[in-house]
Amino acid sequence: MPSDPVIPAREAPRTAAPGPATKYPKASTREGKRVVTAYVSPEAFRQLKVIAAGEDAQIQDLLAEGLNAVFEKRGLSRIA
Repeated sequence: MPSDPVIPAREAPRTAAPGPATKYPKASTREGKRVVTAYVSPEAFRQLKVIAAGEDAQIQDLLAEGLNAVFEKRGLSRIA
């Protein structure tokens, strides 16, 4: 009786060893700063965009203004 042919096992595809995560250069304006995230309603976001457009400002600047108002109201330094 003939023996069954030997079929070599398939090797899993080789992938490169995981290396360090790619780091993108950080903008100089972000050096020494931390990210703060807030979820707001679509209406609030729309109003914020309208104000920013009307004042030719960036949303970032308006949010910093708001943080500074919160700090000032509580007797803290306006450092945002």
